[in-house]
Amino acid sequence: MRQYHYHQSVGTTSSVGSSLLALLKMRCRRVFFLVVCVLAVVVLLSVLNGHKMISSHVSVLMSDANRNVANAHEGIRNFLSQQLPNQPQTQADPQTGGPNEKTASQEQIPNRNIPPADHIIWPNLNQSALSITSTTPIPQSHSTAKLKGGASNGPGAKPQSAHSNGPVVKPQSAQPLTPSKQQCSPRRNIVFFKMHKCSSSTVQNILFRYGEKNDLDFVIPPAGNYLGHSPFNKRFMLKLPTREYNILCYHTRFSATGMAEVMPKDSVYVSILREPVAMYESMFTYTKYEAIYHLNAPNPLKQFLESPRKYYDLHGGKDHAKNPMLFDFGLENHQKDDQFFIDNMIEKLDKRFDLVMMTEYFHESLILFKELMCWTMDDIVYFTLNARSKSSVLRDITPKMKEQIKQWNLGDLKLYNHFNKTFWQKVRDFGEERMKREITELIERNEQLYKYCIAKVSDNDGKVWHPPGVKVESLQLKPSAKNDPQCAAMARTELPYTALLVKKMKSKYHLR
Repeated sequence: MRQYHYHQSVGTTSSVGSSLLALLKMRCRRVFFLVVCVLAVVVLLSVLNGHKMISSHVSVLMSDANRNVANAHEGIRNFLSQQLPNQPQTQADPQTGGPNEKTASQEQIPNRNIPPADHIIWPNLNQSALSITSTTPIPQSHSTAKLKGGASNGPGAKPQSAHSNGPVVKPQSAQPLTPSKQQCSPRRNIVFFKMHKCSSSTVQNILFRYGEKNDLDFVIPPAGNYLGHSPFNKRFMLKLPTREYNILCYHTRFSATGMAEVMPKDSVYVSILREPVAMYESMFTYTKYEAIYHLNAPNPLKQFLESPRKYYDLHGGKDHAKNPMLFDFGLENHQKDDQFFIDNMIEKLDKRFDLVMMTEYFHESLILFKELMCWTMDDIVYFTLNARSKSSVLRDITPKMKEQIKQWNLGDLKLYNHFNKTFWQKVRDFGEERMKREITELIERNEQLYKYCIAKVSDNDGKVWHPPGVKVESLQLKPSAKNDPQCAAMARTELPYTALLVKKMKSKYHLR
């Protein structure tokens, strides 16, 4: 009711307002005239009497002026109090102690305060964190979930066949980059240090396709698929009439100095590791160490692990028989038992490499790689290449043998544990929920392409190189996909792809 009477009283005093305005004008004219007179007197006194008497005259005149102004204000207040008796009293603002200036209409507006900055959900902030231990045992992967049809995904997984009986249509390209990715530019210069038996051929195929599509220059062997078996030196590569190259992704031994001679300064350095027990079994089988060490037991690896030092010291073939991953990174055979050299090597690698991926967490690795390179999802889709068939994988590795492998390869175990920590820190920084979403997208994209491109998997393709007695799987395209460039490139193995790239680069630079 107070609000209603307030508005009514204001409406009945419009005539009073006119009287008030007239009074204000009259008072203001008197004050203005008085001030002008004071200033005129001051000027006159200054001219006639100098500066000695100015202060006293000014003080007297200004005090008179102040009294007149005060009298005018008092008269106005008395007039208002008589004419507006129902006006509500102004309440003090409880926050400031000063007058509350809100009108009735303002009090009816709901409060729309902006939340504090830490409550605003900004896009693409990596606020989630993984509660993951960064030491062995290895944390559970986001990509250990089952694919449609029940097959576990990962670098060696085979996507299931189509769920429908209709024609398979090639999937469209993935959506454009997210807003956060649009702020960066794709990186084109990369050293991918290709580690033996760590799914590195699959990563290499991704780089082959990206380089071919973007007409990039490869550090490539003139023949075969090795850039020498000693620390990298440019004498092992095909010479092109260019000072710097874009991609180095072939087997060699790591040499930061040698690679820096041919790669730009802004090159990204990436590699991949594998859990030492699985990696050592694969390396032992693939390299045919039973023949090198003359092992004749039904289980050659078990026989070797019973007395590894005896075989290792008495025979050749030491390179990958102990700490094979550290050896590829540049550790010499006589340094493999020296903790000083091992720790120094790991420290140097940690400073040099921007990302070290994990074979066991291949999808997470590729998502981090995509983020690092500012590439798209279509750039990292893949088919698993150069994988051994199940019949060539040694299955009867006992817990005792696993522990023996770890003890024999303590350097590789230390290397793996170190980069396992850095890897999962990068995953945490990326964001768990974001990682899950992107892994799901990658798996779905791989499945779609596999259904469209691949007819079957073969382990007796004579065109695919494999060691004697070891079966290696290869992918055979559907007749409808044989002329599809993407399908052909994704299924193309290292040696045919290398021959194709050599031919293209020679043609580009008009070499014979």
